[in-house]
Amino acid sequence: MNRDMNDMNKKTDAAWFDRLLNLIEASKMAGKDYKEISREAGLGQNYVQQMVKDRKQPTVDKFLAIMNVLGKSKVGYVLTGSEISEEDMQLVEAAAGLPPSAKPAALELFRKLSVSPDIQVQVPSSQE
Repeated sequence: MNRDMNDMNKKTDAAWFDRLLNLIEASKMAGKDYKEISREAGLGQNYVQQMVKDRKQPTVDKFLAIMNVLGKSKVGYVLTGSEISEEDMQLVEAAAGLPPSAKPAALELFRKLSVSPDIQVQVPSSQE
C-alpha cells in the first residue's frame, strides 16, 4: 500500500510539471514566447526556455512568478489537474479573506450547497 502511494506521488509530481510545460506551450502558440514570459515574470530572459529545454522544475517563487504571467486561475489546474475558473478563484480569495471565526460557517454553507444546490440562500444587500 505504501509503495502504491509513493508511485502515485511520483506520478503526481511529474504530472504538475508536464501541465506547466503544456500551459507554457499553449501560451507560446497564442503568441507569447519564452522570452516574453520570462521577462513578464521578472526572471532572466532565457529562464523559461532553459527550464523547458532542461526539464528543470522551478522553485516556488519562480513558479508563482510564471503563473502570474500565465494566469493565476490556472495554478489549480497545474497543481491538481482540475480546471479552476476565475469565479472559483474569487471564491477562494473571498474565503481566504474571512476572519478565522467565520470560516467554519462558510465551509458548512458550501458543503450544504454542494449537496443540495437548490437550497435558497439569502444574500444580504449592500447598504453603502
